[in-house]
Amino acid sequence: MNNTNYKQLGEKERDRIYLLKEKGLTNVFKEMENKCKEDYKKVEGNFPEWNYQERAIPWPKKIHESYVKFLTKRVKKR
Repeated sequence: MNNTNYKQLGEKERDRIYLLKEKGLTNVFKEMENKCKEDYKKVEGNFPEWNYQERAIPWPKKIHESYVKFLTKRVKKR
């Protein structure tokens, strides 16, 4: 993403946050995250390569195995 587009999106997001807060919406940050993802995809044509969830593709085996190992350790600490 080039800097000009990024700066323009940033200004739009700031305006959007203020409008949402004025309306009394409490989930402003989730709304902002979703709007940023939409804008990124619109500008770049797809989500970032590392964003497996939004791209609806499975994690690489090494990442998945590391995550399972992390969860296993976490459960054992309880």
